[in-house]
Amino acid sequence: MRPRPTVILFDLDGTLVKFDVDAPILDRVLAQVVGLPDQGRLYDGLGRTERWIATEATRSAGLPLEGAFERYSAAYTPLLREALARVPPVPLPGVAGVLQALRAREDVVMGIATGGMRANAVLKIEHAGIASFFDPLHGAFGDEHHDRVEVFRHAALDCGWSDGQRLVFVGDTERDILAALKVGGRPVGVATGGFTEAQLRAAGATVVLPDFTDLPRTLGALLET
Repeated sequence: MRPRPTVILFDLDGTLVKFDVDAPILDRVLAQVVGLPDQGRLYDGLGRTERWIATEATRSAGLPLEGAFERYSAAYTPLLREALARVPPVPLPGVAGVLQALRAREDVVMGIATGGMRANAVLKIEHAGIASFFDPLHGAFGDEHHDRVEVFRHAALDCGWSDGQRLVFVGDTERDILAALKVGGRPVGVATGGFTEAQLRAAGATVVLPDFTDLPRTLGALLET
């Protein structure tokens, strides 16, 4: 009987791709939807889900919570499409090589676990040229779940994971690491976002990579070889 494959889940922004336009888009969305200008910095880059951001921003503005996320998402995706046409995201150094190597393995299933919305994640990986590595797309997203732990848990299940199977989460924020630990996966930090190697290690990452440029080291960390 063949062993079950290792499930490897990646965060997206700051882990696989670099896209500097999310923060100004968030500013515009919050100004448009809840009347809070220049507030994106309070919510951006914290590893939160889009559903959480929409709810908390609406609550802070004293507006009714009913329909908050629907208004938020309806405003966000069109602005993202406009931004992608001008400034497409780029894969972070070494990402394409790592994904290609993992995709070629029969003992690995890859997925995405991100706080961003599914539609937006699809747009980003398509524009960054890495969508083919996630075809079909497995994972879970921040429009489907309020809490990042639930995003990670459902992403693992969507990849066919079950208890006793090897599960690895790769992310660039402390919340990625903490969520991985709560789900029971092996957290691998990558210091390509807003957190240092020391911060990711302190959050509980089993191993921390500076980036993905060293292919043998990266594969060794992900596959424990």
